[in-house]
Amino acid sequence: PTPRPTPETPSQLNETANITLGTPSSPSTGEVITNGTSVNVSVNVTNTGNTNGTITLNLTRNRTVEETRSVDVAAGKNRTEFFNITLTELGPQELSINGQSAGTVTVGRSSIALQNATVNTTSVIQNNTVLVNTTVENNGSISGSTSLNLAVNNNSVRNRSVEVPANEVQSITFRTVLTDPGDQRLSITTGNQTELAGTVNVTQR
Repeated sequence: PTPRPTPETPSQLNETANITLGTPSSPSTGEVITNGTSVNVSVNVTNTGNTNGTITLNLTRNRTVEETRSVDVAAGKNRTEFFNITLTELGPQELSINGQSAGTVTVGRSSIALQNATVNTTSVIQNNTVLVNTTVENNGSISGSTSLNLAVNNNSVRNRSVEVPANEVQSITFRTVLTDPGDQRLSITTGNQTELAGTVNVTQR
């Protein structure tokens, strides 16, 4: 005769997993960050059921799924899942897990350029000091830093690092002593930009 299936016990019939999510969060919420920066997003996952269970978590950025993972949660346990995402698109980026918002992070960038490089004189006696002035402008949405290099006849003589807040301008002055006689060409460089400040004729004492 065909054996009868073993009946399930009441405890087996009541074994279920009940997995819920807490509110996702990110320590970068509300900040303005540089494009290419990585941020963390976390969420607490709890299983109040009496058997182990699995849940699928979807991390989204502006409603686009960026990462999907399956998470096992033991019965009666909870765990925290951490996601890491690199943000490169400019503007507000809303981060969510399974449709629950972790907040919005704004991605920006700096845009630094030199303006109006000048020298305070066109002639000087040998071994005297000249002043080279310039302004550094940041048209970007976040603060940025750059390195300025002062050169005489394309030979570096001074360096300076400056940080310029978003949408601001800073005035910078270099002082340098001209020791070689003749025409001395002074210029300032930052990144791929070089501005000629002027040419100073240096006469011997």
